[in-house]
Amino acid sequence: MAWNNTVKRVISRFVVFICIMLLMYSCDNIDNIDGLVIDDVTKEPIDSALVYVKFKDKVLDSFSFVQDSINKTQREALIKKNGNDPNWIDTGFDKMVQRIPSLTDSNGKFDIAFTTGAFPNYILYLEKSGYETFEIKNKQINWNERPKIFRLKRKSEAQ
Repeated sequence: MAWNNTVKRVISRFVVFICIMLLMYSCDNIDNIDGLVIDDVTKEPIDSALVYVKFKDKVLDSFSFVQDSINKTQREALIKKNGNDPNWIDTGFDKMVQRIPSLTDSNGKFDIAFTTGAFPNYILYLEKSGYETFEIKNKQINWNERPKIFRLKRKSEAQ
């Protein structure tokens, strides 16, 4: 009788463990990458560098957003003056969002947020004409660095 209860207890704990692992695996996390893109030699910020994320070979764009680098009041003033071609979306908070891929601002800054699974595995890409394509795996990003600085190298003249 005691052996039977022990087996039932072990099986029930194993089932609970498996359920928790499946639940954790299916949970969505949100990764936020705020960064500064600079020229590797001059250390000057790079304006309009393309920022995007790939999971395996799929570019993440349709459900991903970049947070605006200015506050909502400033963005609304710019939209009123210049229109909303970049399609900024009001979130109801102090910042607005825009779908990514995105471009760095005039100060070389970007701030993107996107959903990932419980165990994210993706690559961040930065591209700009005249520069080598920069890529970094999420596991290589220094998450403690504020802001995260990404250095683009100029293409050599021979290429």
